[in-house]
Amino acid sequence: MTSKLLLVLIETKNHIQRTEGLVSAEWNEIGRIYASLGITSARFYATTDSDLLGASLSEVAEDPDLHRITTSFAESSTLTALRVKPRLYNPYLSGPLIPPSDETVGHRLVINAMTPSPSSENSFNSWYAEEHVPLLSAVPFWISSNRYLLAETSSAEDDAPAYLALHEWADEKAFKTPEFKKATDTPWRTEVIGQVVKKERWVLEYRGSCIHTEDAVA
Repeated sequence: MTSKLLLVLIETKNHIQRTEGLVSAEWNEIGRIYASLGITSARFYATTDSDLLGASLSEVAEDPDLHRITTSFAESSTLTALRVKPRLYNPYLSGPLIPPSDETVGHRLVINAMTPSPSSENSFNSWYAEEHVPLLSAVPFWISSNRYLLAETSSAEDDAPAYLALHEWADEKAFKTPEFKKATDTPWRTEVIGQVVKKERWVLEYRGSCIHTEDAVA
């Protein structure tokens, strides 16, 4: 059985923004829940840019029960202010399922999720493979870029985009370089993005493992 990527988005309820991010008790409770569900390995990323507080990435050999993940968070007395959106993905092309990070705390993960219009889907995928990723790979501080196809969400209410891209960067200084501007400002990109019908984007900071252990992330 081919492994899949489990992405869990962690949000505040009712879109209430929190400036302090997740606290230690919440980190540890998330790790406990994952361990109880048999999720043996996960990376955790945090942000306070919006009502999204963080996200986790896990490689899973068997399809997890996404509804059970959602229910476990909802039933936790420690996580009453949070809700989650678990999403399952297939790799778009062969390659490492989880980005080959150097595990350095503080590096950045850019999550880009998009649905192109049906008429532009072929051009969208060609642009990513032939122009976008090659240009990104020439940007200082670039680590990796990986793409995925949505397989399942936990709820019909989670209208997730069809394609997911994960870009890892050693330092956010990358976003201010001429090479990054070149990679994100081309005629082909303008044409393709103009035909995207749904888009999500977040920039997150790597925090370490979220599995419940004696060395749980604080």
